[in-house]
Amino acid sequence: MKSKANQTKSKRLLYFLLLEAAVLLLVLIFTPTLHTWNYLIQSNSRAIHQLERSFTTIFIPNTGQEVLPINVLQILSLLRTDNLASYQLSKQLGQDGTILQRITEAAWPIRTDRKSPNVFCLLEEIKNYPDCDLIDQREAVALVYCH
Repeated sequence: MKSKANQTKSKRLLYFLLLEAAVLLLVLIFTPTLHTWNYLIQSNSRAIHQLERSFTTIFIPNTGQEVLPINVLQILSLLRTDNLASYQLSKQLGQDGTILQRITEAAWPIRTDRKSPNVFCLLEEIKNYPDCDLIDQREAVALVYCH
């Protein structure tokens, strides 16, 4: 009787393990997990093969900014060209969380200031600043000075 009970438990355990293995296999196949692991392995292997270059670029100012959104790159260009001490973003630019975060990071130590007369806006927003003077512009972004 005992051996029959042990056989039943062994069969249940075997079925459970098979079911668990099947579910795990399905999860790995039908989720982006494998793709993510593959991407991580590829990106890390590139970094390892280019280790010397990776370490030297870490210490170069403004490294990695080429991946920033185009509007952020244009604002950075205007910030540096016009040597601004402070700035503020237009309502439309400020409502875009990605642009707000990236410009805050990339422009540091220059900070946003709600009282700053220097306002960055999209070219289509210039009409919202009729009392301000256009100082400079790039492809899609303008710098206006509001008195």
